[in-house]
Amino acid sequence: MAAPRNIDIPETYASLPVKHIRINNYPADAPGVTPIQVVTLYRPDAHNAFTVQMMEDAVLAWGLFDVDERVKVIVVTGHGRMFCAGADLNTGFRRVDDDINGHRDG
Repeated sequence: MAAPRNIDIPETYASLPVKHIRINNYPADAPGVTPIQVVTLYRPDAHNAFTVQMMEDAVLAWGLFDVDERVKVIVVTGHGRMFCAGADLNTGFRRVDDDINGHRDG
């Protein structure tokens, strides 16, 4: 996966414009980009339930990680006491291929 065309590889991933994930260095106080990046699912009020926005945030981050030679390891975790409650059906979660294949039962 190539880096998105409209975003350059950042000096730090903490500044990436994402909404439902947080990205930090390990160790957290290290300047710049460290070889270990910690991606945290971040929807504390919804037990980190997975949304389309979270998917888009992850696709953006992984596209950049893929081409950034500084990143060697990605650790995925969840904020708080729960990793992820699953898909957030309250937000109108849909499958990525719904637009291509029509509805899933058809």
